Order: sequence, then structure tokens, then C-alpha cells
Amino acid sequence: MTVSDKISEWLPGEAEHWSPDELREYVLESNVSTSFLGQLLDYFNYEDDDLEIDDFWMTLQDTVYGQDTNTTYGCDNPKFNLIDWVEWSLLPSFFIIGIFAFTSPRKRLWPNCCSQRPSIAFPVNLIDEFEESWMFACGFAIMTTSILDLFTGNFYYDPDISHLPSMLQGTIWGLIVVLNVLQVSFAYYPILLCLTNIKKHPAKANGIGLAYTAIWTYYYVYRMYECPLDEGLIGAVNTAMLAPIYLCYLILNGRFILGIYHIAKGYLDKLDGQQVVKKPKNKLGMSDAFRKTHYYERVKFLLQKPSEEPPEEKSLSVRLREKVYPLHTGFKYSRRMVCTSVLAGLALYELGLFYLLAVGQSLVSLKDIFRDGGYLDEIFELANATEQFEDFQFTVKVLDDTFWPTTYIAMTIMAVFGIHMHWCYRIHTLQMWRGDRSFCPAEKFAFSTKVVASLRFSGYHVGFSLWGALLLQIVMWFLAFFCVAVIINPWINGESNVIIELIENYWLATLLSLVFYYGQVLYARLVFLIGKGDVLGLDNRRNFHVTVYVTLFLNAILGLASCLMRILKAVMFGMLFIGRVDRCTLMRGFELWDPGFKAYIGFMELEVAHTHPVMVTFVHILWEAIKQRKSKEALNQSCTDLDDFTADGCLVLNKTLKECPDKTEEQLRKIRARNRWFVAITLMNNRQLSEKRQTVLPELEAIRAESRLEKAQEKLVKDDVENLQGALVGAAAGLIAFVFRSDKNKNSTPTTDVEAVEAKIIDSVKDDEDNEKENDDDIMPGQVSESS
Repeated sequence: MTVSDKISEWLPGEAEHWSPDELREYVLESNVSTSFLGQLLDYFNYEDDDLEIDDFWMTLQDTVYGQDTNTTYGCDNPKFNLIDWVEWSLLPSFFIIGIFAFTSPRKRLWPNCCSQRPSIAFPVNLIDEFEESWMFACGFAIMTTSILDLFTGNFYYDPDISHLPSMLQGTIWGLIVVLNVLQVSFAYYPILLCLTNIKKHPAKANGIGLAYTAIWTYYYVYRMYECPLDEGLIGAVNTAMLAPIYLCYLILNGRFILGIYHIAKGYLDKLDGQQVVKKPKNKLGMSDAFRKTHYYERVKFLLQKPSEEPPEEKSLSVRLREKVYPLHTGFKYSRRMVCTSVLAGLALYELGLFYLLAVGQSLVSLKDIFRDGGYLDEIFELANATEQFEDFQFTVKVLDDTFWPTTYIAMTIMAVFGIHMHWCYRIHTLQMWRGDRSFCPAEKFAFSTKVVASLRFSGYHVGFSLWGALLLQIVMWFLAFFCVAVIINPWINGESNVIIELIENYWLATLLSLVFYYGQVLYARLVFLIGKGDVLGLDNRRNFHVTVYVTLFLNAILGLASCLMRILKAVMFGMLFIGRVDRCTLMRGFELWDPGFKAYIGFMELEVAHTHPVMVTFVHILWEAIKQRKSKEALNQSCTDLDDFTADGCLVLNKTLKECPDKTEEQLRKIRARNRWFVAITLMNNRQLSEKRQTVLPELEAIRAESRLEKAQEKLVKDDVENLQGALVGAAAGLIAFVFRSDKNKNSTPTTDVEAVEAKIIDSVKDDEDNEKENDDDIMPGQVSESS
């Protein structure tokens, strides 16, 4: 039975005809029982008696008159709660997911069942997609408020589990967390789903996306109307926290409206009789869309020969920009990295505002409690403890003075770390493209572990950033308070304590230890090293032996202080980088024990494996060639002119005379000779490919034997998948002339048996080319025929 039902039973039947004054008089004369007010207290979960009576009176009026005559909506009492809005969005969300699930067919599961419907309607591709990254970043940014609710424990579904056994409470609580996460995920699922299907189903995706986004936009606009900027501190913080979300919803609505405009424009153009002309593919078989990607730009940049002309003089601004942020052709930030960074940055921004509001209000309340002439001041004065009261006042003042600057500094450091992480991500990606994994742990871990680590990257990055900022601010706040309250203020007032005495007694000893250390460095440079430090070779060895013996005991004493410094440095840098997942906080050899760094490495490994520009370009060329071969146009064309291939560096097919009736035997012999040359160059520059080649030239048997011997000596155990992946990237690099032999190696005299074999092959193929009458400079080295 609710409180309203109990009030209805308690009131007489004629109460509905009473006026408010008569109702109040009846309540005051009836002496409401304490137990009844206790039940009302449990219902409203209040502790203040005044609030209890006020809410009792409001409930009483609601029961009698059927409406709440005193309800006013504002910052503290919103008409619509985010919890209710998320719950109301679940039903339309499931309906929209069902629509897109029946729109696209399945790929492999049960191909003959229900016309391959339904399929999995995934919200976003965060593996190998780079288009519209900022749109998806806005789609993730609007979830920030819900993520902070989960982070602070403000669950949307939070049943009472206190009556359960203690052993089950932890398990049930974990299930409740999972349910809340799923609830938030499905509430925002349709927005990302519509962004993903804009190209496949433009009309459906833009229409549904605009309608669903507009509903959520209404909630935040109404929230801003209820709690405007001029509603004091709470209104200002509410506007500041929700301003980025307003902007993201505005961008998303604009994107869907723009998509609807293009659909309408295309339909009107079709009615007018205008036809869209498709651009033909280039001679490599690449589509026009692929030529606009960063993959194509990166491979094109790699194939360009270095310019022999002297570089032009650059302006100061260009040199400064290249020093701070040099450009790398063909590099593009992935969609997942952009979305994760925007989500983490916005979550950090909102958490900072919430933290400022909560702690700032608490400090203001403390200052009001310990003000001069206040209630506590009178109590301490009566107890003859005025000095203790002044100490409390000083502590609160120092806490307030040190809180604000340390908070701003901590948030600024985390913002700079977020920008610097993008710079490190770009450097690491370029290194992995070149095959340089020096920043990765030396210890290998399974592919399944890498996939799981990649799944955790985005969530870990957001969580580590929030915890890093919070812990960094608390530690900086404590250090600042300690320095001001224990060192600076007593030193200014001429007081003394243990810390000040230690500083006064040992500052000179600390200075002398530093002088002694740097004196050893200078002495070693001028006396012990050959050439005044230019060569790592000892001179004056007798003097060195004496110095080693004498300083042994002295450095043992200094080692005690150095060990303390080591601990302080470890704590300082560990606390500073606790919020970064791209930096390992553990020593070398224990990197995989750091879950954040392990997640970052797994994310990088999986992303580079699917987005390597050379591999993607190579696979695209092969896939386009397969589609052309299956098409009728490919069947009608028996052969393609050689110049058409070599102009853009395309592959040369090893055809027979019957297959190419327009080619002479001499021209076909020339093509076969060139193909062998390309195969030889590719295998010599990528010796690991010889292990994968089915038929190897006899001259290359020595290369194969040496390759096996090197692998046996190095004892490198690689999985078959890694070998196939390395062979694929190496073959792609060879086919598009990624690897070139330097002029120095060409002109050098062979000194080993393997180099002699290579020179023999090169000379034989060159002699074969010299006998040809036509010019052979059209094709770039590194290409391989289809038969190889």
C-alpha cells in the first residue's frame, strides 16, 4: 500500500470538499502519529524533519485534490530524467535494429534459410574504416553523460539486493552492471546504426536517423530550458557540461538532413533525365573511390623516386610546423582512435566540471561553517579553544587555495597527454608499417589474446583517463597542501617543525652530494676517457683503479639516499602516466602485466594487420583483377598492350602466342624474360619469399639454404599465419616496387657465395635484355608475373 492510499484511508470522506485551510486545520488538530510519519519518511527516504513534513503536506494535497499544486520544475527537479528517457528509448531502438537486421542479408550462416534474413545489424566498423570518423565521434560523444553515470555508480536499473545473502550480493551486483551497460548501449544503438548504413540504404538510414536523433535532441533542449544559464552555479555547470552534447546533436541532425537533401536532389535529377556518369577504372583496375583513399596515396608516395634537385627554402612557420608535427603522406587517423579520443576527452571534461562543482561546494560550506562569528566560533570560544578554531580556519583556507590551481593543472596535463597520445599513435603506426616493433614487448602473446586486448582498448582508455586525472589531482592537491601548510607558511612566520629542521640541517649536504656526483662526471671525462670523452676507452688506468676503490664506500652511503630518490621517481612517473595506455608503467620484460599497455599493443597489432597500405593496395588490385576476369569484358579481351600495363606499374601477364594473337614470338619472349627478372629481383630483396615459392630456380637454391640456416641459428618460431602474412606483405612490396636495391649495393663487389649467385643471375638477365632491340625502361623493377 502506498503513502497516498494510507492517506486516503486516514482522511474522512468529506475531505474532498474541504478548502486548503480546512484541510490544514484538520491535520494540525488530528495529531498525526509518529509511526505514520516514519512510514512517510521511509517512502521519501529523507532525513530532515522539515522536508518530511513538507513532502507529507504535498502528498496530502495530491491525494485530496488529485494534482500537485506546488510542483515546480527546475535544475533540482527536472520534468524528464535521463533514466526514464533511456528506458523509453529501448522499445523504438529494438524496432529500428530489427528493421536493419531484415534489410541486409547474411553472409555465410544458413544461406538458404529465409532469403538470408535476418542478419547482424552492427552499429559501427572500428577495424578498417576511416570515412566520417568525426560523425561517429559525435555519435559516441552523446553517450558521455550515461558513461559518467555508470562510472559514478548511478545505475539506471538498481534493484534492492540488501536482503540477499552476502555471498550472492557481489555476483548479482555484477549482473546489474552488465544490464545497465546493455541498456545504455541499446539506447544509443540506432544512431550509430544509421550512420553505418548511410551508403547502403541512404533513404532509410537518413530518415530513421533524423527522427531518432531529433527525439534525443528534444530531451537535451528541454533540459537546457528547465535549467538555463542564469540559474546560479548549478545552471552554469549544467550548461557547460551539456554544451558539447548540444553541438554533437546539432552536427548529427545536420548530417542526416544533408543526406536527405542529396537523396531528394538525386531523385529530382533522375526525373529531369540526367544520368550519373560513372568514372572508368584506371589501367591498374583501381576504382576511382580507391584512388582517393590514403592507402593509394601512401603507396604512391613510397614508389616515388627521391628528388635529385636541391630542396626549396622553407619559411619559418613551415619549418616550425614540420618540427612540431611533421606531415606523413598517406597517414590517416583511424575511426576507432578518433572516436575513443573524443569520448575520453569529453568524459574527462564533464568529470572535471562535476568534480569542481562537488568539491568546490563542499569547500564553500566548510568556509561558511568555520567563519568568524559563526555557530562553531561561539562554541569554541565558550570552550576556550580559540587557537584550535583558528587552526581549523587556516586548514580550510589552505585547502581551498590549493584545490583550484591543482585541479586546473591536472586537467591541463591530461589534455596535453591526450594530444601527445595521438602523436605517439602516429609514430607507432608508421613504425609498424615499416616492420619496426621495437616499442612492443619482446614477449609474444597469442592471437586470441591480442583480439581480446584490442576489444578492451577503447574502454580502458576512457577509464584510465578518468582515474588518471582524478588520482593526479588528489596527489597534486595533497603535495601542494603539504608544502604550503607544513613548509612555506611556518617558514614565513618564523616557526619551526621537523620538516623545516631537516631542510635546514641537510640542504648543504644535498648540495655537496650533487657537486660530488657531477664532479665525478667531469673528472671521468677529463682524466679517465681517451680524447676527453670522445672515445669509450680508459686512460690513466692506475688512477682509475684507485678511484674505484676509494669511492666504493662513499657511493655506498650515497646509495641509501639514491634509493629513496628512485622510489620517489617511480611513484612520481607512475602517478603521472597512470592515465595513459600507450605508456607502460612497469619495467622491461613485464609489459604484458600492464593491462592498459597490453590493450594498446593488441589494438595496434590488429589494426595494422588489417589496414597496412601496401597489403590493402595489393589485395585491391588482385580483387579487381579477379572481378574483371570473371566479367564478359575480360573474356572478350584476349590480351592487353604492354605499354598500358607499364605506364602505371601494372602486372605483366605471362601469355602464350595463342592467347595473344596480336603479339609476336619475339615480344612474348621479351615479356617472359622481364618476368624472370622481376621474380629474381623480388626474391633477392625478400629472401623469405623463397620458402613459399613452389618452383625455385636452381640458382636460388643457395639462397634458400642460407635462409633456412639463418632461421635455425636465430631459433625464431613463427606461426603459419605470421609467415603467410609476412609473405603477403613482402610480395605486395615486391610487386609494386616497394623495395629497391641501393646504388651502393649494385656497384659493390660480391664478397660471399650468396652475393656471387645474385650477381650471376643479374648478369645473365641483363645480357638477355641487352640482346633485345626495343627499349625496356617502361616497366619498374620489382614486378612479378602472374605465374610466379
